Amino acid sequence: MIGINPKFNNIVIYLNKKDNETNKNFIDSATKFYPIMIYSTRSKNSTTLRSKIEERQKYTRILDGEGLHNIDGEQVCSVGPLMRDNSNQFFYLTAGHCFENQPLNPAGFVDFYYLPWYSQPTYDYIGPLEHVSISPYDFGLIHVINPNMLLSAIIKNNDYERYQELFIEDSASVISAGGHLCKSGYTTHVTCGEVTEITAGIIIDNVVKLELIMFDAVSFEGDSGGPVYSKALHLEPFVTVVGIAVSDFTSDDIDRTAALPLDVVHRVFNLTLILAP
Repeated sequence: MIGINPKFNNIVIYLNKKDNETNKNFIDSATKFYPIMIYSTRSKNSTTLRSKIEERQKYTRILDGEGLHNIDGEQVCSVGPLMRDNSNQFFYLTAGHCFENQPLNPAGFVDFYYLPWYSQPTYDYIGPLEHVSISPYDFGLIHVINPNMLLSAIIKNNDYERYQELFIEDSASVISAGGHLCKSGYTTHVTCGEVTEITAGIIIDNVVKLELIMFDAVSFEGDSGGPVYSKALHLEPFVTVVGIAVSDFTSDDIDRTAALPLDVVHRVFNLTLILAP
């Protein structure tokens, strides 16, 4: 390495003695300029240092609303709220239909990997989709088995400059139409709208899905599984989760997102929603 060091007001050449034979012609030519030549030697601790660097783990933080891709690198669904069972095992909630038409691992589960917004496939493994329900309730549970995942109760909100992360502080039930809900998902990111129906039912490809919340918000393929939440401007960046996005309906003048309430998941599994500290 060559540089001009202002401390010495001279050219400084950094060399390694083991390379003297290779650098002989260069050194002979450079000597006439009277440079300062500094020789380095390999530190006795260099092997240990390299070993410690190699041992450093790569930790990946997942935010609710980011994407999931399969073993083939194809984006499938979105990450929902983080939950924990009585054995202290962690699960990410997502849509059950994310299982459909996906490659399976030898145990018969779909393996899911973390996919940030605007990203190529990362192959950062999260875990298998171990529990699946498609009808009448559309939800699945991804068992988090990768110890290098930094789990969070935070929703991705990057399209908004003021609060790019929203913190889950509670969960609630939607008991009437007219309220305001938002969803965060990989494809359309954060969209919001008014609740139009509760306890709704839909039929998609002869599959019945029940107890859904319908609200005026755009969702597309790939958003399924993302968190659905309510917020109050004076309480931001803290929000209340009510469920996950599971379907969408779009026409010339109507955009609807269908959400499965968190209450339904609690009825089926004894799970605890993880809240932001």
